[in-house]
Amino acid sequence: MHRTHRLLLAVALLSSASPAIGIALKPGDPAPPIKVGKWIKPPKPESGPPRIGVVAFFSTWSNPCKQTYPSLAKIAAMHAGRVSVKAVAVFEKNANAGGAHYAAVASFVKQMGSQMPYPVGVDGPNGTMAKTWLEASGERGVPVSFIIGRNGKIQWIGHTMMLEYFLGQILDGKYKFAEYRAEWLKDKEQEEREYRLFKRFNELVEAGQHKAAVAELDRIAKAQPEYGRRMVLVRFSLLMKYDEAAAYAFGRELLNGELKDQSGLLWLMARSILDETPGLKSPDYKLALDLSQRAADLTKHNDANILTALAYAHFKLGHVDKAIEIQTKAIPIGDANPDIPARNKQLMRTRLEMFRKAKSG
Repeated sequence: MHRTHRLLLAVALLSSASPAIGIALKPGDPAPPIKVGKWIKPPKPESGPPRIGVVAFFSTWSNPCKQTYPSLAKIAAMHAGRVSVKAVAVFEKNANAGGAHYAAVASFVKQMGSQMPYPVGVDGPNGTMAKTWLEASGERGVPVSFIIGRNGKIQWIGHTMMLEYFLGQILDGKYKFAEYRAEWLKDKEQEEREYRLFKRFNELVEAGQHKAAVAELDRIAKAQPEYGRRMVLVRFSLLMKYDEAAAYAFGRELLNGELKDQSGLLWLMARSILDETPGLKSPDYKLALDLSQRAADLTKHNDANILTALAYAHFKLGHVDKAIEIQTKAIPIGDANPDIPARNKQLMRTRLEMFRKAKSG
């Protein structure tokens, strides 16, 4: 995973894991023992030559984990006999409540049915698996998977959505382990530095101390301007939680300065104003219009998502005819783009219908 993505994951506080102190488990090291608290679907005895192992860590409550189950099922079916897949639930709620989390995971696995056709275990109340695998390797969230070679040593560690690609490389004999390990160590060192740098900031955000978090972010930005530039949208979103006027003033500064040529970031800021973010008292729809207009101009009015935001900004300001005009143009552009999810395309049609109803009274 690219280090910028890891930084954003840390800032977003996606993990409930404890911080790792140093990196004790690296690619090339022997895999730790698999000591789960309970097997919901126990593994069957294996015979024959050693198989390549996959240990996939997940949490039942994690939305990112839900996206990985089909891929893991595909791997288990496609490589049966060559690859041994095991999934382990970690960071489960009520882990110290007398085994209540075991029943919750069992219910989840039953509900998933054929989407989890492999052994599934649950970490014990002491978090042994999380500590010896995830924390030891510097991983603080899920979904994360490990590939273990036939020699019992770790070949790869990373996001489960990347598992299929790297496992294929290993099975095909194309995997360049030495290059991967060197890059992993370099990235992990950088990640650890970033984690320590943002540790206090993350604690303040998690505690809901948004004003103090912005002050801490400003301190970091003053000491290391690179991180200040990378975190401007985070600062904008935090300001909106306690000082909307300051947030909108900052947003206009970004529009006229640092982000004036960054269409995607301008669009994200516009959306944060337009999408009825909970708690906003006085949304600055004029700023949202200017942000999305600039983003549309930068993309030559050929980005359906940006045009949809621009149309909605016009609608919020009472420019119904303009909203209809722009949304009508956005729909065929969106339909022609296979990378836009179906739900987004449906939203474009729903918005157009809403605009037309408003026009007709």
